[in-house]
Amino acid sequence: MKKTFLSVVSIILLFSITIPAQETFTYKASGIDITLPAGWFYEIEDENMTAYTEDETLGVNFTVLKAADIDAALTEVDYMLDTEFDNVEIGEAEDIDVNGMYGVWVDGYADGVELLFAIIETPKNGSNLLVMAWGIPEVIEKYAADIRLIITSIEPSK
Repeated sequence: MKKTFLSVVSIILLFSITIPAQETFTYKASGIDITLPAGWFYEIEDENMTAYTEDETLGVNFTVLKAADIDAALTEVDYMLDTEFDNVEIGEAEDIDVNGMYGVWVDGYADGVELLFAIIETPKNGSNLLVMAWGIPEVIEKYAADIRLIITSIEPSK
């Protein structure tokens, strides 16, 4: 009887532990829904959104690009990086599927920080979503699971 009671108490305690909730919201400028990990916060200005870790050591930027296709969007991102940074080294774009939306994944470095970004074709014609994370390599590694959660959570708005 004691063993059963302890098992029931253990199960109740296991399910009563509060887990901080993730936040899912619609990013109207791109016609998509995004889920941010628990504890993250964000700011939206015009068609740009930036999400930050609770300790503010990592930022993930969401920018709507008015580009006809992924190649045009990559050209736009190359230009943006070249105007913002002095030393930019990016790898080859890899095709990805994000919940039925075509995109590309690219990683690289700029002025000593690691860059990870995806460009995703959005449901809105003539626009693509640039999702870019940047930070020192240790911080990128620390939040790699959160970055993956964000990218894989992106889906067309319901």
